[in-house]
Amino acid sequence: MGNWYVTVVFWKPQAALFVNERTLMPIIVPLAPASSVTDRFPSHVAAVFVAIGLDRSFIESEVAEMSDCRLAKTNSRSVLGSMNEFAYLGKAFSDDGHSYDSLGLSLELAKVPCGPLYGSHISPDEELRAFVAALGQ
Repeated sequence: MGNWYVTVVFWKPQAALFVNERTLMPIIVPLAPASSVTDRFPSHVAAVFVAIGLDRSFIESEVAEMSDCRLAKTNSRSVLGSMNEFAYLGKAFSDDGHSYDSLGLSLELAKVPCGPLYGSHISPDEELRAFVAALGQ
């Protein structure tokens, strides 16, 4: 699927918001403990992908690809803009003062229409499904 980018969002509790560069798929991972957030990320991806109904073989291959993690800045304004929108909407969706459900919030954010996807499938979940279908899985 390509690169994933991450930012910290200061919700209660704090979270790491990962966004895929190709599909803009958002994945929410509780930040604490921060030292292991990248180690926990693949299991959250797998849980979201299972909930979306993607093929197990695709999920397993993507999770295997995530064993090598490098952190770097993105130069993509499109990804940065989407990350800012997801951070704002995520806070709004869970702004009842209670803890959020990272899986449920990831799935809810994945349905949000994204400007960069208007020429294709409009929302990250549909863009991801189309990406997987194009791979023949």
